[in-house]
Amino acid sequence: MFPTKSIALKTSNVRQALDSANLDSVNSVSVNSESSTNVISIPVQANGRERGTMLLIALAVLTLLSIIAVTFVALMRLELKATENFRDQNKAYLLSSSAESEVISMLRSRPFWEGHVRNDRSRSPWIYGITGGDGRSRIGGVLDLREAEPDETSLGDQLTRGSYPGVSGSKDGKDRFRIKLIDTSSQIYLNGEQDTLAQMLTNLGMALKSDVRYGVNPLWSGPKESGKQLNGEELIIFRNRLPGGKFSTKSELSALIGRENMLLLADFVTAHAWVNPYTQRSGAGREVINRVGGQSNNGGTAGTTGVNRSLPRDPRNQQVTGAAQVVGEPRAPININTASEPVLIATLMGVGGRRAFPYMSINSQSLESGNQGAIDFGGGTLAPVKEELTLQQTPVWVYSQPLTVDVARKIALSIISQRKIRAFKSWVAPLGSGDIGFEDFIHRLPSDIFPSADSVWVLNPQSTTTDNQIQKISGGTGGSSRMWVAGVSQVERGTRNGVSLPTDAVNAWYYDMMRSIVIANANPNTRINKVNPNAPAFRAIDKSNLVKFAPGNDKSDVRMGHTTEFCFDSKGIFEISSIAEITGGGNSSDDVFSEAQRRSIVKLFDVYHHTTQNQFESPFRAIGKSSASRGGAREYVTSWPDPMDALHPDHFTGSHQDGRIELSGAIDAQMQVSAPSARLARWSGDATLRLAHTFRFRDEASLRKLGNLLRTASNPQAKLKELGKVLDASYSQKGSIYKQRYSREVW
Repeated sequence: MFPTKSIALKTSNVRQALDSANLDSVNSVSVNSESSTNVISIPVQANGRERGTMLLIALAVLTLLSIIAVTFVALMRLELKATENFRDQNKAYLLSSSAESEVISMLRSRPFWEGHVRNDRSRSPWIYGITGGDGRSRIGGVLDLREAEPDETSLGDQLTRGSYPGVSGSKDGKDRFRIKLIDTSSQIYLNGEQDTLAQMLTNLGMALKSDVRYGVNPLWSGPKESGKQLNGEELIIFRNRLPGGKFSTKSELSALIGRENMLLLADFVTAHAWVNPYTQRSGAGREVINRVGGQSNNGGTAGTTGVNRSLPRDPRNQQVTGAAQVVGEPRAPININTASEPVLIATLMGVGGRRAFPYMSINSQSLESGNQGAIDFGGGTLAPVKEELTLQQTPVWVYSQPLTVDVARKIALSIISQRKIRAFKSWVAPLGSGDIGFEDFIHRLPSDIFPSADSVWVLNPQSTTTDNQIQKISGGTGGSSRMWVAGVSQVERGTRNGVSLPTDAVNAWYYDMMRSIVIANANPNTRINKVNPNAPAFRAIDKSNLVKFAPGNDKSDVRMGHTTEFCFDSKGIFEISSIAEITGGGNSSDDVFSEAQRRSIVKLFDVYHHTTQNQFESPFRAIGKSSASRGGAREYVTSWPDPMDALHPDHFTGSHQDGRIELSGAIDAQMQVSAPSARLARWSGDATLRLAHTFRFRDEASLRKLGNLLRTASNPQAKLKELGKVLDASYSQKGSIYKQRYSREVW
């Protein structure tokens, strides 16, 4: 029996209460109708409320446990997938790293000097962008490693067993990699300090724009030539504001030109390259200051931007005669055998120079104008008789038109065509070797590649104006005009072809100048003509004359006309771009599950570079066998441009700006192996021999006097006078104009 409780309900609510009640058992129900309120007594189980609560709690606990279990299972699956992804990511990274190490090992195992034999991967693995697997030229910058085949433009392979093997005969997954290897000597060095680096970067943008394979100039602040158009000078300003004033990586340039433009530009520029510390530039052009911090130079202040020009260089103040003006300027060379077409164009574009022309003005009058055609007694025809009243010789400067993008592209395409046949490996190839030197190649180019002869600007430095005097040397019938229009005769062409010299049929003087401009810009050897006593080493233009006029019609400002030099081999620094991919098995065999990309700069070797007379003489001087040694210490060999035998060996150790080695001539060689006393006794009685050959020698008394003067810091005029004796008539006939050549203040 359960205890009974009485519940008072209104009569109207009794049925509702009964219908709503759900009792296990009811013993009695009593209704008291006498009262206004009906009372029903319903027996109720005392602990019914507690049993319903436990059921709810149990259901809640079970639900929670189910959620935890499902979550745990989901987390386990996610952890498994994350672990697989982590594994694949690390495998892809390690595969990419291993591929890079394999390439480095391959590069170290190849003898680099054999790269000139053939332009292929087996001999020249660093060559990128020369020839594709389809035999056509690839120029870099457009090769996506995801789509590249392991052909001549991309090294690639895959592991024997992939991470995801196929099931029941389905396709296996692949662990594969591809590598793009670029010699940084084939790219433009962004951290270069040369005067014309900004011009080269602007040239590169123009070369890409004018190429149908690109059609876009990446030097814009936005993609697809949107936003603000930039130039090379603005890139240099941006670089100078970076920490240290240099790019630590070329990716930093993305902050200025954007990621899309950087992807297009990336294969053509580098932040790491070998720099030749001994290259020279002309001192006659207006200098560009690539510095930061408000330094001043010649009145021009660099300010905070880091780029400014010095004071203008008026061409009317630059005489044809006088000492050559060259200034040291380290530059990173471009590898002519690996550089892409746009880089070659950027290096050639804008190059210009000037050459001294011997203008001659003759004023004459005819004395016997009436006897033209008369027959004399000997049966001949009498020529008109003229009297020369005045003859004026005026050396003038002939300034070339800088190479345009179209001219630069023609030369670049000719270079690419030649290097596919045989790589360049020297400036002048030995006769009969089967090779072609770069200078030989330029001499063989057709003359119509270059601007026409009437495109020059002829300026008389003695004039008060900068007017073009081209008509004075190209028009008329005088000696100057004949020299200007003259070409190589038919008789000489065969001989000149045999030794790879130009054979222009007309305007040979001008086209020799244009070819020499390209050669002087490309060749790192200075070879200053004014200190060159050897005619075979002469060339029409040297580095001191690589200057040009400023753009536009203003001819009162001379600018630098060089860019940078070429080289024939790698300098040991390479850019390796690699991509590793892991694909799934079966139906997912073409789906990339994981990918890793790397771009690294590696330096495999250093370059031991000797190019000056001082560097050549140093090891010989250490053992007492330099050119200046007496008594045949080094027989029959001498170095230039300093005449070491005529200078004091303790104070003059050779030029720091130029260098050349020559075999001595017959008489010089005999004098070289003779003691000083024997030299004087043997040749002092022959004035002709003394005048012709003592440019290289000095007698013992003069040598002692010169040594005593050089040991003191005073009396510089006496030093110059004693040095100049080797150039006086008693020593040689070289002339007083070169006396200042031996002054350290001038040279």
